[in-house]
Amino acid sequence: MIDFKTYEEQITILKGRNLIIENESAAIDFIAANNYYNVINAYKSVFIKTGVTPETFIDGTTFSDIISLYAFDKHIRLVFSEYLIEVERTFKSVIAYEFSKAYPCHDLDYTNINNFDITNEPIESSKLATGLYNRLQGERLSSNKMICHYIQHYAGRVPLWVFANVMSFGTVSKFFMCMKENDKRSVAKNLSTILHKNVQFNDINNSIKILVLLRNKAAHDQRIYDFSSERLVVSHNNVLMQAYHITKPKNDLFGAIGCMYDFMDQDLFEHFKNLIKDAVKKLYQAVNNTIAQKIVTATGIPKSFFKKQQ
Repeated sequence: MIDFKTYEEQITILKGRNLIIENESAAIDFIAANNYYNVINAYKSVFIKTGVTPETFIDGTTFSDIISLYAFDKHIRLVFSEYLIEVERTFKSVIAYEFSKAYPCHDLDYTNINNFDITNEPIESSKLATGLYNRLQGERLSSNKMICHYIQHYAGRVPLWVFANVMSFGTVSKFFMCMKENDKRSVAKNLSTILHKNVQFNDINNSIKILVLLRNKAAHDQRIYDFSSERLVVSHNNVLMQAYHITKPKNDLFGAIGCMYDFMDQDLFEHFKNLIKDAVKKLYQAVNNTIAQKIVTATGIPKSFFKKQQ
């Protein structure tokens, strides 16, 4: 059983673990507004002495240091969220276009299992088609104006380029996974054209799964600076990995950046990259270099990423 602790008791515990509290009243206000677990438990690891029991903060660590890491993670979480929306929008648009072009006879062909890869993904394709049909009916019953407009004015026909707007990023990921190979190739070709880069269809599925994981963490206000996609890895053959001379597969935040690169044109990616660089610069200004380097190392982002291109 874990005993309840007042804010004052929480501060006492932190001070007993060698954390410097510069302003106890301000610290209590911050914990009250943001939750002790979400602030301390989520961000303390880089500040803890290794091999020491009971758990003790590194000498000189302040509550402000933890707030700085919390703020850095919140900052990059907002940046990633903004640009993941751009990635999702592009991906949805291209899938809706290519699928509708391949199956133009009926506007509900996305609920027909035969239009998916039932040879290699029979169970997932069945789940997907059924799920899309049920979601369509649910949107109708909930009086979604966009969906109801098409149902009422087009004899119940809701084209994918309309329905895609109510599909989650996770559903779009599963949609692509269940598409037939020729349709996947068409999606990759379209992406390659509009983004002016070579997008390989067999890399898309893995990359999108990783980005869905990251998007879910960001959307639920979870820590992402030390993001791990675990067994889902980004190949060292990824274009961005090659550009920064990464020789091993990556499953960290930089690996996810490599996935995002595949779905952005160069200008958009440069804007995104500069925002990440600015966030790291502010981090170095807020905490000492040793701690800042530990945090950046946890992201997996190489030093060369922050250097000015000649």
